[in-house]
Amino acid sequence: MSIDKNDVKIQKLFDWRNKFTITNEDGMDVGEVYLRLAGDADINRARTYALRESALMRKKLHDPNSDEALAFLADYDLADNEQLIIGVLNYEVRNATKKAITEVRIPYPKEPKSDATTEQQEKYQEEIDAYPDKRNEKITEIITIYMESQKKILSELSKEVLYKEYKQEAINYICEMLVSQKFREYLVFLCTYADEDYTIRFFDDFEELDNARPIVKEQLLSFYNTLEIGGEELKK
Repeated sequence: MSIDKNDVKIQKLFDWRNKFTITNEDGMDVGEVYLRLAGDADINRARTYALRESALMRKKLHDPNSDEALAFLADYDLADNEQLIIGVLNYEVRNATKKAITEVRIPYPKEPKSDATTEQQEKYQEEIDAYPDKRNEKITEIITIYMESQKKILSELSKEVLYKEYKQEAINYICEMLVSQKFREYLVFLCTYADEDYTIRFFDDFEELDNARPIVKEQLLSFYNTLEIGGEELKK
């Protein structure tokens, strides 16, 4: 997280659509597409679709005989307690990180006055440059303390209880990742056009994008990302 205001580029605030060139596996140009940023209606449609897909996946994962459960969840009989503990901690570290990021409080360096000396301005810039590392060190400290306490708690649980904890964490993670994936893909479907007037959708339906060659889908997702501006950058 950089807090250097001097690296802010406001041009992205005005780049809400653009033309992009799709290439094949050999790097050859195969066509052009036009992408725009999603509006509120698009975002709501994409979120609804993603949540429906997530709910369907969650239902399948709770069925121990489903293909999805067999593919994504550890087998109870084959896993030992140590493996289950590691599995739970691997999933929990994400939430622990989010929590630590919201909790950490590192004061911003105080900006010098307009008549500050060159030495004072140099010191301020050094503090600005050092801020991300200082903040990350504190976040890491909070996460480490939390994870060590969680490991101690988990080590005292029975295998049956551990597996239930692992399964719940795993299902939550898988569904969260699926929501994020399908949400982004559906936005790309809604916001990709074949003409410069943005009136003709490039894909007739979402299934066409969903079944597209991986290299095409990856490029379209990357193209859309270039139009967005991150939360931290927007704050600056």
